[in-house]
Amino acid sequence: DDSENETSDLESILGMCETKNALGKMLRWHYRSLHESLIDFSNNQFYENKLVIFPSPGSKYRMGIVFHHLKNTFYDRGKTRTNPQEAEIVADAVIEHARRNPKLSLGVAAFSTAQRQCIQDILEIKRRKNPDVEAYFNSHPAEPFFVKNLENVQGDERDVIFISIGYGRSMDGYIAMSFGPLNNEGGEKRLNVLITRAKLRCEIFTNITSEDIDLNRTQKYGIRVLKEFLYYAEHGKFNISEESERSEDSYFEQAVADKLISLGYLVRKQVGSQGFYIDLAIVDPQNPGRYILGIECDGATYHSARSARDRDRLRQQVLENIGWKIHRIWSTDWFRHPDEELKRVVQAIEKAKEIIAVDDSEEEKEQENYEAHVAFLRENVQETENEIPMYECAIVSSEIANYDFHLHSTGKLAGWMESVVKVESPVHFDEVARRMVEAAGVSKVGSRIRDCLVQAMEYLKNANRIKVVGQFLWTKQMEKPVIRNRVNLANSARKIRYIAPEEIGLSIEKVVTDSIAIEQDDIAVLVGKMFGFNRITEDMKGEILIVVQKLIDEKVLKEEGPLIKQVDKL
Repeated sequence: DDSENETSDLESILGMCETKNALGKMLRWHYRSLHESLIDFSNNQFYENKLVIFPSPGSKYRMGIVFHHLKNTFYDRGKTRTNPQEAEIVADAVIEHARRNPKLSLGVAAFSTAQRQCIQDILEIKRRKNPDVEAYFNSHPAEPFFVKNLENVQGDERDVIFISIGYGRSMDGYIAMSFGPLNNEGGEKRLNVLITRAKLRCEIFTNITSEDIDLNRTQKYGIRVLKEFLYYAEHGKFNISEESERSEDSYFEQAVADKLISLGYLVRKQVGSQGFYIDLAIVDPQNPGRYILGIECDGATYHSARSARDRDRLRQQVLENIGWKIHRIWSTDWFRHPDEELKRVVQAIEKAKEIIAVDDSEEEKEQENYEAHVAFLRENVQETENEIPMYECAIVSSEIANYDFHLHSTGKLAGWMESVVKVESPVHFDEVARRMVEAAGVSKVGSRIRDCLVQAMEYLKNANRIKVVGQFLWTKQMEKPVIRNRVNLANSARKIRYIAPEEIGLSIEKVVTDSIAIEQDDIAVLVGKMFGFNRITEDMKGEILIVVQKLIDEKVLKEEGPLIKQVDKL
């Protein structure tokens, strides 16, 4: 207990073992990245090119590293320490991903906490504007959508990762050699973790390129690695002199390739990267970024090398698990029966084509079903978390139809009126009148009937049995209304003027709270949908915005430029 703590300064158990000179064994086969470019940079920079990286057969989706140079955006270095235009573009990309690639999980990582928060705020607004994609954000429970900063993505992996660098060129053209955690000791390790989170595609959003990073102004290794990574992301290769391309291993491979090319197939040789190559690959003519079939050309020595056969069988299983279809040709069989072996290869290619066509057709059908679902959501916006209850209409006793309306006593009319208020509070006077005359079998509310109803209302008010606020009747006990969806009401009853300002105010507060910040026009649209209105007229918008202004005047909400926000509570 009194001994000195020898592990307090060590980052991990791995570091502790290294200090004790423990024997190590590197795990070489890399499985996460389904496209070689997603791990190739880290393999070169951090793992001494020791990883075995399996090449990708390609996909209908874009794969690998994608570089977005946002040269017209600017880093607000002196104030918010964010790049708001970049955050806007990233948020748009998230919405587009949710709409076009709903099957793929997604994560967003920013270099700084400030940039992460900026993206979250903007994305909240866009999600409220695009309710049709909201289902996506709950559709991957095993790999849920996230927005995190660079220091919090350890252990996460998603099909697609968006990286927002945020730092970069300011409005005056200055680029500080400051990139948050990368400037700290070990910053390069955090960068390595970040750029290897994606399984299918990693998209980089930044307003700088590798040429903008001046290594004469900084000695930080993390920034040096960032410069190299940006070059790789932009150009698809390392910023070093490369050796000549790997040639085919034998005359055998060349002979197979020549025969297939003569039959009209597009053949690529030695497909892959450091650690593992596929001898020949047949390119999909309909989608040049995808391979139909991989061909392994095995020499005669494989017949006598059991370990090699076992090794290649395992590698083939890995390749097939990531989507490759593999056909193997033995050199002895090819030279003895070239026509038969060529026929077998062609059959394998055509069969692979059929399988791909079926898979594509199923994917297209799934996409069509998703788009149909999106269209349905656009027309019928539903509250997914806190469902808005339907408006309940009161049923007036049939006794009211026994006599002419004006022959009932004021006390009787008051009792029936009170029964409506108890169910529908707060309810507009005209709606109460409608319930009562319909129960009485009267077609319309004339002046004589209206006078009777006004007398009944005054009777209830004076007896302290209801509250009357403007044109609305409330139960005596109700202090706060409930938001109600009126989509089930007749068109004549679905008017904004029949909704109490207090209920409208509650819905506005809910929209603003859920959105964090939102423009006034968007408030009107979302409030209208909450009440069941498919179309928002200018008159309806005007009524809603009157209540918005009232809440601003009462310091419940506040304006910040074009946005409406909730006032911070002490």
